[in-house]
Amino acid sequence: MRIGILTLHYARNFGAVLQAYASLRFLRSLGYDAEMVDYRNAVIEEGYRPWRWDASRARQEGAGYVLKYVPTALSRMKRDAAFSGFVRKFLLGGQDCRPLNISELKGYDALLIGSDQVWSPSLTGGFDPVYTGAFAPGESKVAWAASAKREDLEAMDPREIGRMLSAFHAVSVREESLCHLLQPYCSKRIALVMDPTLLVGRPVWEEIADAYPVRETSPYVLAYPMLDDGTVIKMARELAAAKGMKLRIISKNADWKVTSERIQWAGPGAFLSWVRGARYVVTSSFHGTAFSLIFGKPFLSVSASPGGRIESLLQRLKMTDRISIGSLDNIDQEIDTKYIEESLSLFRKEAESFLKDALPWTTGN
Repeated sequence: MRIGILTLHYARNFGAVLQAYASLRFLRSLGYDAEMVDYRNAVIEEGYRPWRWDASRARQEGAGYVLKYVPTALSRMKRDAAFSGFVRKFLLGGQDCRPLNISELKGYDALLIGSDQVWSPSLTGGFDPVYTGAFAPGESKVAWAASAKREDLEAMDPREIGRMLSAFHAVSVREESLCHLLQPYCSKRIALVMDPTLLVGRPVWEEIADAYPVRETSPYVLAYPMLDDGTVIKMARELAAAKGMKLRIISKNADWKVTSERIQWAGPGAFLSWVRGARYVVTSSFHGTAFSLIFGKPFLSVSASPGGRIESLLQRLKMTDRISIGSLDNIDQEIDTKYIEESLSLFRKEAESFLKDALPWTTGN
């Protein structure tokens, strides 16, 4: 059975790329002939373009902006190359990146749309008809661990939500709060499926990390700020000082500043390697939390949104003591890797059950 995956695999974001790879591996592990469809939303792709002249900032900042513009663009190019190489090798089977027109989608038995924030119009420049399934009415489409900014959906006409969900013959989302929000507008039961990065085993991620070794021999505390940069870096710096370790800060983007602490040109593979090699992790990122769990790292998560997916995940794992807004008190509590692996195994069974119901044909055909 041939499955095409439509997601945000081209975003220059660690979680976006790694969840796409995890979806691919998970489907193939179940016997499906799965591949990534290289469709790209123009607004998202433009947002990650290295050379982006901001006329408004140039007027406000004058020569200072101009002096930073070229080194920032060159820095982004270096990071972009790391992502492009990973996407080409691991997601597109070594093929050159060539964004497809949706009219080229042919020969798939079903299309999986998601994971990631494919239903967030504030990110995609309005609802993308591809990610909302509003194309090729006869094609079989499944919403796979789809996500959205809650405020985007709350601002919608409920009838519009119902029409969007009716395009899918099976629907799963990756946040419990989103499941509750959408279920009243959907005639089908909406399933809760964990983020795909949690659905493949640690050996899959070890294999990739091995290919991108970290050249850091001293013990280090890794900070991965996403939403609350100041708190995360402050906590990580205090922890590194208390433990007598180096501080390494893995950036969510690249700019003109270069310091020994900042890692700003890592691609998805190197990101995995940095997390795996850390003694401790402090993060406000969901995927920083997810990979700390996968690699069994002592970590603290700064959750900026109560009820968000970091909190939801850690509640389900009974590990809310790992959520912190400034205290380092629980950092040295033992990580029960066996318990985590057993819990993740349950997540995989739930996702497998959803897919077998959503894609009822015999696998491997």
